[in-house]
Amino acid sequence: MSLRFVFFLGRRVLRGRGGTARYLKGAVLGIALSLVPLVVVMEVSTGMINGITARLLEVGTYHLQIALPSNTTETRLSEIAAAVGGVSDVVAAIPERQGTAMLISAHGAAGVSIRCVPRMSSRATPASARS
Repeated sequence: MSLRFVFFLGRRVLRGRGGTARYLKGAVLGIALSLVPLVVVMEVSTGMINGITARLLEVGTYHLQIALPSNTTETRLSEIAAAVGGVSDVVAAIPERQGTAMLISAHGAAGVSIRCVPRMSSRATPASARS
């Protein structure tokens, strides 16, 4: 079936005489108007998802990560960060701990992700943040 034939049939049905064409025109208009909120919601949610993803990637990605056992002491973490920070061209090396926990309150419970980093000092601040 060619596209020309499809348009011919559509025009014939919508321009037909009698009450059928009027109902079909109303149905087509109703469907078209009901699609507008759907498209708006899809665009807004896509923008929100992109924003959340970009923020998550910005916070959770690094140029280099070193995974250590969870029982590594704070002193050892600081030593390793200092050793990596001493390498030429390294802007900042910051020890970090990540984990999951259950947060419980009178209103309910929720799983949370915990990320612990030391308070930033001027020597540990990345060069891009120094102005």
